[in-house]
Amino acid sequence: MITTPRPLARRFLPSAHTAATIMLGGTAFGGASDRSPFTGAEIDEYARTYSRPKVLSGGFELYRALDKDVRDTVEAAPTRVPALLMTAQGQLNSIRRTVSPRMTNIVRAVDVPHAGHWLVEENPQFVTAELLRFLDG
Repeated sequence: MITTPRPLARRFLPSAHTAATIMLGGTAFGGASDRSPFTGAEIDEYARTYSRPKVLSGGFELYRALDKDVRDTVEAAPTRVPALLMTAQGQLNSIRRTVSPRMTNIVRAVDVPHAGHWLVEENPQFVTAELLRFLDG
C-alpha cells in the first residue's frame, strides 16, 4: 500500500489547474484520441472545484484502498449477470482477458472508437448506441 505523508504529497503535487490540464487536456490513459474531450471551461471548473481544501482526500483514499479492493474482488464469486464490456480503442482483448474470470456472461464486448479513458466524453454517440442496444436486447 502506498502511504505518502499528506504534507509531502501537497508539496510535490501539481496545482489543481496543472493537474486538470494534464489529466483532462490531453489524451491521458491511452486510446486513439488526438484531442481532449473537455473544453477549457470544463478544465477550469475541474481545477476550481478540486482546488478547495481537502477535496482531493477522497480520491487519494481510493488509491490507498486499492490493495484491499483487489483482494475483495478476487475473493468474491464471479458475477453471472449479462454484461456489456466497453473499452478504450485497442484495449478490448487485454481487458476482456483480465475481467472474464470475474464477469462470466459478457454478452457483448466492443472497443470504443477514438476513445481512451474517457469513453463517454470521447465518443458519446457510440457509447449511447451500444448502451441502448444492450439494454434493448
